[in-house]
Amino acid sequence: MRAIFVSYRRDDSEGEAGRLFDDLVAEFGEDSVFMDVAAIEVGRDFRKAIDESVATCGVLLSMIGKNWTEAKNSAGQRRLDDPSDFVRLETASALKRDIPVIPVLVHGARMPSAEELPNDLKELAYRNGVELTHARWNSDVQLLFKALRPHVGDRKSAPANPTPTVPQAPPEIKPPVRVETKLHQGAAQSSATPEKKPMGIILAVVAAVLVVGAVVGYMTLRSKKPTDVQTTAANQPTPAVQAQPGQEQKTVADKPPMQGAAPDQKALPDTGTSNKTAADTPLAQKPPAGAALATPVAVDRAASEKAVAATAAELHYGQQYHLLNGYKNWTGGFLDTNNWCTTRWPASLLCVSTSQSADRAGYKTATWTIRSASGKKTGDVVRANDLIYLHNEFTAKDGGYLDTDFAGCQGNYYCVSTAPTSDRVPGQKTGTWKVISASGIEDGGTLHVNDPVYLQNLFNNFGGGYLDTRNPGCEGNYLCVSTSKSLERDSNSTHWKFQ
Repeated sequence: MRAIFVSYRRDDSEGEAGRLFDDLVAEFGEDSVFMDVAAIEVGRDFRKAIDESVATCGVLLSMIGKNWTEAKNSAGQRRLDDPSDFVRLETASALKRDIPVIPVLVHGARMPSAEELPNDLKELAYRNGVELTHARWNSDVQLLFKALRPHVGDRKSAPANPTPTVPQAPPEIKPPVRVETKLHQGAAQSSATPEKKPMGIILAVVAAVLVVGAVVGYMTLRSKKPTDVQTTAANQPTPAVQAQPGQEQKTVADKPPMQGAAPDQKALPDTGTSNKTAADTPLAQKPPAGAALATPVAVDRAASEKAVAATAAELHYGQQYHLLNGYKNWTGGFLDTNNWCTTRWPASLLCVSTSQSADRAGYKTATWTIRSASGKKTGDVVRANDLIYLHNEFTAKDGGYLDTDFAGCQGNYYCVSTAPTSDRVPGQKTGTWKVISASGIEDGGTLHVNDPVYLQNLFNNFGGGYLDTRNPGCEGNYLCVSTSKSLERDSNSTHWKFQ
């Protein structure tokens, strides 16, 4: 199935384009509908990027409102007369390739005449179009679907984004047993081959000779070393004089650790009895020397963990983060924007849901910048109970500020979308959020990456609810996002982490 490319002007038909996009996705699947060619890599020729994108589509829908023909840029020039105008480039590219272009008239607009169009768009005046009206929207859209099927294929057989199930925890990573097994098998096979047997025997004989030589040499040196202990033991064979293994180890342990290490190592070859006794002793009765050696390790580990906690990344104003939802052990997905919500809520921009990926589409739709709502500067530390704005970094167009608008979404409290400004309704604070620690950090305490927090909306004097996830599948994404009256609604669904 080839894609449907939707071309529109934001200030002319954005609301209708967003609404039509949703209907097209429901009918043909999300992968078959393409809208906005603004996420173009830095340094790349956007004319070529647009041309390549249009070349892959099966049909282009040219959304034409009342201002489509006469829209002007900031210099007062008619946009259609600008060779670099996005809408002109998109439409001209399709016409040049003889890709079907269907004019879609909205807001009671009329078809432009050839005289009103630049040379590379004149063909558009002779293309049959359709009209979408608010009163007959559903029936008009069905007629458009019928016209599109010959160009893009049959209706999708299954949803492009099936309703997701509750995400499962990632599978446990097991040690590479198979690799070790193969190595052992290889070793066994190697030893089984005739070529390897002589070498194995030779190595074994050499090792045995070395061991015997070492033992003989050691016994010789020991017999030549006169000690007071040996003399006393020979002349006075009383049990009190003979040192027991436990007593020897205790003497070593009573010395400072650096002095006790060397004698302890030298004593290991003396007898097998001493080693066996130490190994067979229960943990609580281990020689003090062992405990002395283990203590620094435990102290070092504790100090290391404390240092890591102390140096964890602090949250800073002006920095970009992903927000992970805490639903069912942090499997609620990342706060994300997907699709335009202007048809539902005219003052909003993008619909908000969660995505299973922190970079779902490559357009930074799940990336948010923390900005201060109380005058703090970029680079300042974010602290518990600070008032903040969250700006979405969608690269195609301005992603807007996280905002509340209207009540009752998903059976929850308030609907959540993004708005063009941080204060959509002046003074109502629908785009202001209070960051509350969910782990007991006191008021004014420094917040760090991965600290669990609640985000309380300040609309109606802190009455906007807590940012929450509820129900799957919104906007063809993972979980729906709204606000909850309750601080703890369901399985930590109101918990979030900045990452």
